[in-house]
Amino acid sequence: MSEEQIKKGYKVLRKKKEILLSATNMGSVTEYSLTDKTYPPEQCGPLCVFDNVKDAETLAYHTLFPTFGPYCIYSCTYHSSPKSIIWYMSKGMGYSTDSKKLPQGTQLAEWIQLEKEEVTTP
Repeated sequence: MSEEQIKKGYKVLRKKKEILLSATNMGSVTEYSLTDKTYPPEQCGPLCVFDNVKDAETLAYHTLFPTFGPYCIYSCTYHSSPKSIIWYMSKGMGYSTDSKKLPQGTQLAEWIQLEKEEVTTP
């Protein structure tokens, strides 16, 4: 793994009690660790992360439904993925989305290591 593949980013997450979950629920929900690298669930991935905090804040504050929050944004390091399609499961079926259809600033990651909570939505 080259250092060029390890990058800094921002991950939007949903807080459910003390558990950190994927902010969006396109089917598969990933639980994120504060101490270990998080990998996509089996037959899913890569994970999505933002390359800048502004685009992460746009998703958390203006795009997502407030009733599913609160949302938080963590700074992180991630291993950049060469893939351009994300795969996820919903009700036992596999689906895919082209990364060009994802929100501005979205990058794809093989794994994500959370670092520090930056922002929490009200």
